[in-house]
Amino acid sequence: MISFQDMPIPSNLEEYQNPLIYDQEYGSFEPDGPFYLNLAKKYKDSVLEIGCGTGRITIPIAHIGAKITGLDISAPMLEQATKKAKNLNIEWILKDCQDFSLKKKFSFIFMAGNAFQALLNLQAQEKFIKCVRHHLKTEGLFVFDTRNLFPEKFSSPPKEPEYWHSFKDQQGIKVDVYGWYTYNPLSQIATFYTIRKWPDHSQNTTISLKYTYLHELKALLSREGFEIINVFSYFKGQLWNHESERIVIISRLKGKIY
Repeated sequence: MISFQDMPIPSNLEEYQNPLIYDQEYGSFEPDGPFYLNLAKKYKDSVLEIGCGTGRITIPIAHIGAKITGLDISAPMLEQATKKAKNLNIEWILKDCQDFSLKKKFSFIFMAGNAFQALLNLQAQEKFIKCVRHHLKTEGLFVFDTRNLFPEKFSSPPKEPEYWHSFKDQQGIKVDVYGWYTYNPLSQIATFYTIRKWPDHSQNTTISLKYTYLHELKALLSREGFEIINVFSYFKGQLWNHESERIVIISRLKGKIY
């Protein structure tokens, strides 16, 4: 067993260094893909996915004829996305979501897969929202999802790795996934330590994720000139409540931002 003290400081990019493994473990189009695809059908003229990864949602949206740009901070993930997209007309951008300027605006901007949680403090969240505001057309739509915060969920962190799930890699070999986490209630950041075990080797990664309450998200968006149209608890139109596992926010600009 690996000692807690031996774990490296999270870089927040370790999970994204092996896109082939990532796709095998997390590459399903469900459950959120159809939700974002249906929204993109209404805004096919210009779509921006931030945190697009290997194109899990970007590529299907391109298949419906939408003019889409995929932006991500991970070069390995974008390299895999480019290979998967083949000859599709997608513009891939290697940039930090907190600091980018594409010199054009979009009708629909979205961030899927709880990627918003990689923004680990209020300053990072504000910089991201400012970038979105700068790139969103006046009549455009901004949508993202994140996990709802249940402090009691983190009240008793495991003292040793627990079994989480299994998947098969690109060779069809079963990989068992174990892990544990720590949680800081002041920063609302959980750090997850993951061990993926093959029959002959293992891979260790860490990632830190910030959990943000809905009232904090509402205040953040309002300060940056957004109004919320709807808040869902999942991707099939269920309205949000305090017991929801997810927060899915649909928003737009309050008015033209100069």
